[in-house]
Amino acid sequence: MKKNFIIYLIISCLSIWMIQVSAKDAIDIVETNNNLIATEIEANALAEENTPMSSCEETFEVKEMNDCSKKVYQNTEKQLKAIIFEIESSLEYIEKRLFKKSHRQWNSFYKNYCEFATYMLKEEPGFPFHQYDCFDRATRHYMQSLEIFLESLDI
Repeated sequence: MKKNFIIYLIISCLSIWMIQVSAKDAIDIVETNNNLIATEIEANALAEENTPMSSCEETFEVKEMNDCSKKVYQNTEKQLKAIIFEIESSLEYIEKRLFKKSHRQWNSFYKNYCEFATYMLKEEPGFPFHQYDCFDRATRHYMQSLEIFLESLDI
């Protein structure tokens, strides 16, 4: 009987210790996840603050928001054209033709994608804002890819 009691006591102590360790591990995991989430939120907030559309946050009228987003997108388009010119000027004839073909495909893709992404807002007064915001984000993503390509060229 005493032997069974000792075994029971050892098992109970081990169980309590495991619960404490598990609870401590769980707390550490939650704290780590919370820190990662907070870091990610801060990074996303910083990225959003640095986006050109953040300049439209000071506008409160729908027409002003739509106009602002259009201007931001047009500025991004100018930047894209400069990158494209730089790339095309460094390519041979066949490469240039292939690049132009891929650019036409991208043009078609991003317009179709943004039409899809903003379709549910088509009848809303703020539709142009969302459409130009989508155009701008897609174009900036494309520009990042082109800049990486441009860096890899031996010019």
